[in-house]
Amino acid sequence: LMSLNARGLRNTFKRKSVLAWIKNQKADIIFLQETHSTENCEALWKKEWKGKIFFSHGTEFSKGVITLIKDDLDCQVNTVECDKDGRYVILNTLVQETPLILTNIYAPDKEKDQENFYKTVSSLLFQASTNSEGSNVIVGGVLNICMSQLDCDRHDVKIKKSVKFVNDMTLEHDLVDIWRLRNPN
Repeated sequence: LMSLNARGLRNTFKRKSVLAWIKNQKADIIFLQETHSTENCEALWKKEWKGKIFFSHGTEFSKGVITLIKDDLDCQVNTVECDKDGRYVILNTLVQETPLILTNIYAPDKEKDQENFYKTVSSLLFQASTNSEGSNVIVGGVLNICMSQLDCDRHDVKIKKSVKFVNDMTLEHDLVDIWRLRNPN
């Protein structure tokens, strides 16, 4: 698995470079955020990837998430849930006979919008888990918050109240921050 904030893929040279780089990585499932994809570019981007690709479009200038699955991965996608605002794609899958709920998010950066966003995603994960008993939930993407001072570039950054909603989602779905687990300091 790999997650990458693409910061726009509308430029043909950049998109082809990013896709070529991704193809050389060891990841089979790739979460891209801030793709700036629209319905107009979907057919072309599907041809360029040549694997499974799932979109939640933003605008030409913001948002958008894409989940890519390499063609040679044994992956059956049972359901796809995405919003119309380019913020999430949730796939209920069977990967190499293992049930997984693959969740790619690009959270809003404004604190006032984050509470509703995280509650919505958590509710959708609950529904997906209910529909696919025994599935493991994987969440990748951009939270747009610092969970603690360890996650901030500067030490004077105020921790947002919306951290509570991420923590609630983490507890409800038994999620683990693998980066923090492997890098506690």
